[in-house]
Amino acid sequence: MGQRNTDTAILIFSLSARREADRKGLFGKGNKQSTNEFFDVLIGRTQKLAAASGVDAFFINEHKQKGLTFAERYANAFQQIFDEGYTKVISIGNDTPDLTTKTLRKAIDEIQHKDLVVGPSTDGGVYLLGLDRSLFNADEFLNLPWLQSSL
Repeated sequence: MGQRNTDTAILIFSLSARREADRKGLFGKGNKQSTNEFFDVLIGRTQKLAAASGVDAFFINEHKQKGLTFAERYANAFQQIFDEGYTKVISIGNDTPDLTTKTLRKAIDEIQHKDLVVGPSTDGGVYLLGLDRSLFNADEFLNLPWLQSSL
């Protein structure tokens, strides 16, 4: 087995299962517990996937996020990991059940040679975003059209 990559980290940017269940009634209004359990499974799966990637992983939910808007919270999460000394951060969420360890490892390999790695989603957003510290500019990051199909 190869040497562990120490300059790259995975950012799992997520809400807690409870908060997700409060926001999304996947199984109907009266079935909040089932929605909570569903998100517990998704979050657990995502954490296992990140742990198997070969790099350090950080789970940053609403309890650790700082900022008023999504953009502020997301930018601050990236900055927090860069401040820990990592030079490359790959962000994923808890809402991509098709994401595989193979895809995540490919992104880790690619970010070693590129400043930006993007996994586009069909709704116009991204399911994976990898940034080299040299490319990260908090002001520009904040001005991206987050949570919009034009991203």
